[in-house]
Amino acid sequence: MVAAGSRGRTLEHVLALLGAQDIDEIKSSASAMMAAAAGCGGGRRSDEGGDGPVLCMVNGAWVDKHFPLVGSYKEEVYKEEVLKGIYACNAKTVDFQMQINEVVNKVNSWAKKASKGLITNFLQPRLLSPETTIVLANGFYFKGIWTSTRRFDASLTENKTFYLLTGDTVSIPFMTSCKKYHYESFDAFKVLKIPYQSAKLDRKFSMYFFLPHERVGLQNLLQELCSDPGFLKQDYFDVREVSLAEFWIPKFKFSYEFNHGNDVSFC
Repeated sequence: MVAAGSRGRTLEHVLALLGAQDIDEIKSSASAMMAAAAGCGGGRRSDEGGDGPVLCMVNGAWVDKHFPLVGSYKEEVYKEEVLKGIYACNAKTVDFQMQINEVVNKVNSWAKKASKGLITNFLQPRLLSPETTIVLANGFYFKGIWTSTRRFDASLTENKTFYLLTGDTVSIPFMTSCKKYHYESFDAFKVLKIPYQSAKLDRKFSMYFFLPHERVGLQNLLQELCSDPGFLKQDYFDVREVSLAEFWIPKFKFSYEFNHGNDVSFC
């Protein structure tokens, strides 16, 4: 959304950050992702039933009334062709100069609804100022159940040693199963695939686990995969169904947060 509204050096920096060649590539990828979400539950609530996973991707835009996006014609093109046409998003006009608290409440209400109540207090008043001109936000929600042949038996869970990046170890629950799994071993790592239950043959989702052979090889693996522009096109995802003599996955819960950086200027 930022790239599509940028020009000049700002656009160059954003494209480099996203690893894209041009705006058309960004638009094409975004359209494909939105289409995938629309075909897999769309905005349906996760508790409304259904045989497959629910995937929601929603986007929001709030623009200060004193600062139109970029001229009348370009503004309408951005609103209609990019925000509405690709991201299914209507830009809302707000007043950052006089109504910051009201804007924060609007954004937080949007985030809570978009995440099915999982994300609350997304935006703090201190992150906005009277100089703020635009806020762009994305919401992503996924809920799925692994196929019945891939689910774990809770009675088989055992505490085992887990190795941290610091070199320390902790004892945590590990899940296991006696079923066959989709698995492949490559030069520097192993790949495990666990498919999600789905009634639509053309809408299959899976979780992939990448495990380096070396106990301290995670950083090298991340660097290798992130530096390979053709990573997603490799045969790493084409794995075979095999029986594993021993199979353990740590029970996990992960989260991520970051410090908000400088405002992005549109050129």
